[in-house]
Amino acid sequence: MGLKLTSLARIWRSRSNPEFSSVISKPLLDEPSQDDEFLDLLYRLQEKRALLDVQVDETPGTYTSAIVAIDAENKAFMLDELVPVAGHRALVNQRLVSVSCQFFGMDLSFDGLVNKVEMSDGVAGYWLSFPTDFNHTQRRASPRLILHHSKRLPMRVAMLDEQRSIRGFATDISEKGVGFMLNEQVELYTGNILKSCTLTLSETININFSLEVRFTRLHSSNQTKVGGVVRNIGDGTAKILNNYLHERRHLL
Repeated sequence: MGLKLTSLARIWRSRSNPEFSSVISKPLLDEPSQDDEFLDLLYRLQEKRALLDVQVDETPGTYTSAIVAIDAENKAFMLDELVPVAGHRALVNQRLVSVSCQFFGMDLSFDGLVNKVEMSDGVAGYWLSFPTDFNHTQRRASPRLILHHSKRLPMRVAMLDEQRSIRGFATDISEKGVGFMLNEQVELYTGNILKSCTLTLSETININFSLEVRFTRLHSSNQTKVGGVVRNIGDGTAKILNNYLHERRHLL
């Protein structure tokens, strides 16, 4: 049985039981926990229809699956039926699994326990709780510097009409990109160009650049998460950013 992500998503959305809604969102806290970070990764996996490698405990072989539903409120997610079908038979008897994948320049892996197996139109889905721990490592040429809690850097971003700016904070930065939260909900789309962004590296150092939006997500906590590629940054400013990243990475 092959993967049919579009049809599967339609099946789960059509269920009258609210437990099967495809995405139940949860406000992102000002200081994201490990669960918030894992939830963000799940959304990306689901959006890109990324294929996952799944190994069933005490069973040889690797099977293929994908994320078909996310229940953020209950910290759970659903995996598609394992392919080949031998994986499904093994999983029904042994509920411990190891999941891994490569996407967005990262390697992600975690272990999980299947809490429930659900059938819809003859297709199985497996509900798992968020893992207590997970691993993800960078494989990109310009690895991101993750800014946790008090390490975050203030940002000010001019909107598309350039009539007003919104404040926020950077959550990760690299030589080529920035991820940040805006303190308002703003409609942005992939490909939008934010012409004036200011990132505060210290009390005396601000750097300015443009940013091409690569992804964006609204949160009911009245915030907007944005990620993008740095554009139109001068050589001098780029050097300041590179030096800052070099110093911070050596402190990790």
